[in-house]
Amino acid sequence: MGRKWGGHKEPAIKALKSAMTEVDAALKSVGVAIYYEAPSIQAKTGIDRLSGSLKVIREAREKLSNAGKGFAHHRVQAIKALDVVISELEAGLSETKQPGKAGKAGKKRASKE
Repeated sequence: MGRKWGGHKEPAIKALKSAMTEVDAALKSVGVAIYYEAPSIQAKTGIDRLSGSLKVIREAREKLSNAGKGFAHHRVQAIKALDVVISELEAGLSETKQPGKAGKAGKKRASKE
């Protein structure tokens, strides 16, 4: 992905790792262990794979939002982290489709590289 993603790749990966950590902690707080199985996303291009991943991440965020209380603060932290992932992926996809037009966040991050 590199520079064509306007600097959004690394923040998205970092936020996704944070979300996974929080989901694990939330489930452990209620005595549940989880096994991650990556969804199979068949796509011809990296953009198609990321678009498919974005859909899966949005679905995961929705499920967390509807999970109710009882997960300590970890559910909320996971949702916040997924919001960052979604934002970064959307900005990266936008940057790929229209380089230089990802908006203020993309321009700020790209200028820091």
